[in-house]
Amino acid sequence: SSSACWTAAANWDPAWTVAYDAYYGARNPWLPGIRERAVGLAVPAEAMLPEAELRRTEFFHDFLAPQGLETGVGVTLLQDGSRLMAASVLFEKRGGETATPQQVRRLARFAPHLARAARIQRRLSGLDLARRTAEAALDRLAAGVVVTDEQARVLFVNAAAQRIVDKADGL
Repeated sequence: SSSACWTAAANWDPAWTVAYDAYYGARNPWLPGIRERAVGLAVPAEAMLPEAELRRTEFFHDFLAPQGLETGVGVTLLQDGSRLMAASVLFEKRGGETATPQQVRRLARFAPHLARAARIQRRLSGLDLARRTAEAALDRLAAGVVVTDEQARVLFVNAAAQRIVDKADGL
């Protein structure tokens, strides 16, 4: 969304990833195009923003250029409301060449698999939120609650049950 950004990157100095998440992500001039791009459609960076416009931005001069990055390809994987998930591959221009049709096709072939992984991740994070919410509710009970698996391994102990166990008086 425009209010938050998170990046996972390969072969980047971790400091650039931190800088993107903290500052440059909100200044990425490709973001408006990413929001408008159809889900699943892989395109070269220049289809999102003309090169001349990109080169006039702080994002280009202070983020891309110092890393030797000038162009790329991208695909929107998921979009719901103001939130979106996209995959981009950024690279330097070689001989003044922008992204090639082959690079766009390559990302397009990966896009359905990346989108499925993103949907699974979103579902798992929703389940994690539900689990944490349930645990927080159980922690508010005055009665002790211990949840175990089928082998009687403890999976969760609420605060009241932990106080009982901590007494170490024979339980």
